[in-house]
Amino acid sequence: MSILAGIYRPEGRAIEEQELISLSGATDRYAPDGTFVRASGPVGMVFQPFHTHERSRLEYRPVSARRVLWNVLELHCTIKMVADES
Repeated sequence: MSILAGIYRPEGRAIEEQELISLSGATDRYAPDGTFVRASGPVGMVFQPFHTHERSRLEYRPVSARRVLWNVLELHCTIKMVADES
């Protein structure tokens, strides 16, 4: 089973990739196939694949993880717009 983790800062402070690398350190031993991190402003995600067979290597990263990241970014923008209107 692959591992997905993330950090979201609603106050808007940017996530540094080093923070995500530190976060993933707790599960490194369960991720023999590498660790991939991505940060975009206040949102950061970690993906640690665990390939159990050759077919699982056909996709580089889960497509849904990219969609989750964008959903969180969209949610952050919506919350910020509502807060700015108050």
